Amino acid sequence: MDASRRPVFRRVQARSTSRSALEPFRAIFERLYVQEKQPLDWIMKHMKEQYGVVLSVKQYKSLLKVWGLRHNLTQRDAAFILRLLNKARSEGLEELVLFSGAVQRREDIARYILRSNSLADENSLLSCISHDDTTPHYIRLRATEGENGLPNTPQPPPTSPSSVIEAHTQNVPRRSQPFVASYSLEGLQPDIDPTPSTLHAPSTSSHWITPSTGDAFHHEGILEFNAFPADVNAAQTHSYNPASPDWHRFGDVDPNLPHANVFSLPSSPTPECPPAPVPAPIRTDRPDSARSAILQHAFLPAVLISEHLRGTSPGLWMTAQPMLEECRTLPDADVLSKCIDLLAWTQISNQIISLAVIYLLRALLHLSGECRSIWAIWIACIRIAQILLEDGSFEIHVWQQALPAVGEPTIELAQAEILLLTCSDLSFVVEPREWDVLTQRLEHVSGSCVQRLETLLSNAVRSSETMSRWEQHKAEIGQLYQHHSLEEVVRLMKERHQFAPSIRGYRQRIAEWGFKKRQTTSLARGPGL
Repeated sequence: MDASRRPVFRRVQARSTSRSALEPFRAIFERLYVQEKQPLDWIMKHMKEQYGVVLSVKQYKSLLKVWGLRHNLTQRDAAFILRLLNKARSEGLEELVLFSGAVQRREDIARYILRSNSLADENSLLSCISHDDTTPHYIRLRATEGENGLPNTPQPPPTSPSSVIEAHTQNVPRRSQPFVASYSLEGLQPDIDPTPSTLHAPSTSSHWITPSTGDAFHHEGILEFNAFPADVNAAQTHSYNPASPDWHRFGDVDPNLPHANVFSLPSSPTPECPPAPVPAPIRTDRPDSARSAILQHAFLPAVLISEHLRGTSPGLWMTAQPMLEECRTLPDADVLSKCIDLLAWTQISNQIISLAVIYLLRALLHLSGECRSIWAIWIACIRIAQILLEDGSFEIHVWQQALPAVGEPTIELAQAEILLLTCSDLSFVVEPREWDVLTQRLEHVSGSCVQRLETLLSNAVRSSETMSRWEQHKAEIGQLYQHHSLEEVVRLMKERHQFAPSIRGYRQRIAEWGFKKRQTTSLARGPGL
């Protein structure tokens, strides 16, 4: 065929997704990708399942590039940040730089230089860029944010330790209330180790915790949390609706729900950490959904701490080889409540929780006789995991304020860290293959605990409702049993009241009540015949 007459195939341009249509999801992308540092494939799956957003990998990368969303510093990014920090110092401005919405300080860049093998000091870092290089749009001085026409809205709680403190010092128009959560484990004691917990009650003398009326576990059911860090100012609690069937799924609920122990910080010249957002309670049939991550991950340390306080060998369900052993233990109610409060208040990521649980398990195995305060050990494991994964931790006073809330003195934290770091048998290295295996087991255990708790609560409610119906029909069943066979009693009760237990259930109940048929005299034959 002649080359001049050869048909020309033109590439058909795919229909692109409108960027404006995805703008409402920008805050969600920023929270997942920047704050929680979730991988892109996980975000793609989450957005498809939760919001029906289906994009290719190339479209996602293009979108993240346009929005300037990054969750890792490159060497050039660090150089641009340092140049802006020097500019702020020379102009007398506050030395705070926003990198994809997260606050960066000079100490963060200093840690970056120390970790790098090719950088000696700040000058070597600045040599990576020239004076003519334009600063990327996702890196800017926070002091000039309002001057650039950008909305000067309060930032969500970031993951770096220094930025957590800074996020709280902004002038926010509406301050979020501290975390409040309640659960009920009443009626489950036969299924839980009855050994009482040796944990002290939260210190009421501390300014950091304000006890209020009502028990920490006061109504039945599963609470989920849809208030994420990026949604602090938009979080709204659902009002009590007595007509909603979901509220009556686990029985009647008092509309004036009592508050659990509330975290509040003292007014002092030291920087304050931000309170957790207000959780919105939602009844659901999916206890393993994404919004219940706080409750689901709180089960992991709660089970280990409860087993330790009971004097049993903790974590056999975690270390069983080669098959995964089922975790048949539910945590103590007060231990679970404190773990939930701690995780919801700090808003640390799931990866940090998983790594801290691995460290806690190793510590309990190697420090069996030396562990004085299990809560101090747990908080120390969180701090070490946060430092390794995020190159930094919250300010020390944040964790020192957390210890009085669980009934422990603040001095225990320093002793626990020394104990962990000086233990020769304790390793903080987790190989990639070991990490995959352990995290899968942790997810399996936490999911099974939540499902088992929901099943036990449902069974407890159903059994109590059935018991009340037995007592309600007790007199009528006794009268019918005097004149009818047991099969007829079952049929009549089903027709009259839609009450249809099994015949075996009727036999057991009649035996417990002591009902007996009356002795009747036959009229067919006379006496003595």
